[in-house]
Amino acid sequence: MTTSLVIISCLVGGVTGLIAGIKNHLAGAPLILAVAGAILGSIILTYVAVLTVKILIVAAIIVGIYYAVRWGRSLLGR
Repeated sequence: MTTSLVIISCLVGGVTGLIAGIKNHLAGAPLILAVAGAILGSIILTYVAVLTVKILIVAAIIVGIYYAVRWGRSLLGR
């Protein structure tokens, strides 16, 4: 799942960079700035994707512990 999120974020970053590069090139700005912005955007999107996966894993662990405690209490008859 992390791999697919990273691939999607890189694709989004690449497309964003391409669009920004074309727009900035038409506006007269250097293309290298648009490419640098795209790389930075891709890195940020990748970080957000990995952070989201970590949050989901922690949430799943918390829910699993909650249901394990409920199951244990039901076995003990409480």
